Amino acid sequence: MGDVANTAYAVWALRRRLPDARIEWLVESRSADLVEALPFVDQVLVSERRRWQRRLRRNPLAAAAVVRQVGDLALELRYRRYDVALDFQGNFRSGLLVWLSGARARIGFGAGRVKEASHIFYTRKAPLRRAPLHRVERAYRLAAVLGAVRRDEPPPVRLNEADVKFVERFFYEQRVRSRPVVVLHPGTSRFGAFKRWEPERYGELARLLRRRADVFVAVTWGGDEWFDAVRVAQESGDAAVVAPRFARLGQLAALLARASLVIGGDTGPLHLAALLGRPTVAVFGPKDPRLHRPWGDGHRVVRADVPCSPCRRRRCSKRICIRAVGVGMVEEAALAALAEEGVCVR
Repeated sequence: MGDVANTAYAVWALRRRLPDARIEWLVESRSADLVEALPFVDQVLVSERRRWQRRLRRNPLAAAAVVRQVGDLALELRYRRYDVALDFQGNFRSGLLVWLSGARARIGFGAGRVKEASHIFYTRKAPLRRAPLHRVERAYRLAAVLGAVRRDEPPPVRLNEADVKFVERFFYEQRVRSRPVVVLHPGTSRFGAFKRWEPERYGELARLLRRRADVFVAVTWGGDEWFDAVRVAQESGDAAVVAPRFARLGQLAALLARASLVIGGDTGPLHLAALLGRPTVAVFGPKDPRLHRPWGDGHRVVRADVPCSPCRRRRCSKRICIRAVGVGMVEEAALAALAEEGVCVR
């Protein structure tokens, strides 16, 4: 989700540079409806990578069928006769798909700037300096090879009417009416679990915000993050409500678009909120906010100044950096953001 949201800015810049081009986006199935909400993309093509992986884990004998399906995708890409393919992901899998597309020009970053030697699949390498570079800025550098120029205005996002009605029904059932909405997203991917701020702290934060600003607090979640969401609601007393299960990313987007503020860790929903033009407070621990913070104005990063952060570790048992972020630090940033949105703060 975060990768798609961060790439959307560069694809919008490509559309502005090449208004008559046909732009198609190959994306994994779980993020497809997010790309479908971008009106400047002509067509969404779907990779079923996760479904293929699950099928192989359940039954290794299904390998032949999976290979055929991957081959069908490759044939579909080749049939479409692309002039240019850009690899914004920069790993072996995405590089291979770019190569399988048969595009005459295949654009990515050079050795040392991509993962898993994906540079071997490209015909042209975009220049990239070694200084820390935000993921959105990195995507802009790739699009610049085709003359795209970074722009200040955010890309347009077209929310599905059914998704908006789903969220409005949730607010109606909760009797939100005209109250400002704050969204808390305590979860992260399993891979990034060590970046999570404790649910107890989110619960305490919800109580403080409810008392100081009289906001409606919704706790969003996905998959097994439900347990953290319930824990946040329990720790908050009656200050926070667990959001319903979202069948589509579009439903999450519709909820975030309604929020006066979105608070969470270094995770996809905050990048989606930024894409939708909503202010955020990002609680950072091990990762470098220069690379990973929500893009644009109106966003606040809260982090503790500890010697070991930022770092590049993929796991950590001590988690000093994230545990050093106090509830008061996040509350202060959240109240300042709400005040800027015109919410009355006591």
